[in-house]
Amino acid sequence: MNTINRIVAIVSPRRPFFDWAKQFDDNGPRIDEMLPEDLRLACLLPIAEDPEASLHDKFVEIFEEQLVAWHRDASAWPKRRTYAIFREWFDVQLIDLVFDASDEPLEYDG
Repeated sequence: MNTINRIVAIVSPRRPFFDWAKQFDDNGPRIDEMLPEDLRLACLLPIAEDPEASLHDKFVEIFEEQLVAWHRDASAWPKRRTYAIFREWFDVQLIDLVFDASDEPLEYDG
């Protein structure tokens, strides 16, 4: 297996995200019936000496990806989306040693 030059961030929603999402339950699945692991997201971040700094550089994109996955209308999203609020809304596990266990080439969508 080869290592790749990325950090993996496993992002799982916390209570503030669930509380925000409840207001949109009439548009689809009920958030109370889901577990944080049902909504977790794995992101590949740029390699950095400090993984937390790499997360900080990309948190807005991750935050907005999680919000749009639940409700597409950005006007309903929280107005303040700071790094501190992101960390309150999401639990993040950073893994800085990533192996590619596949023999297939990576493919990119978009």
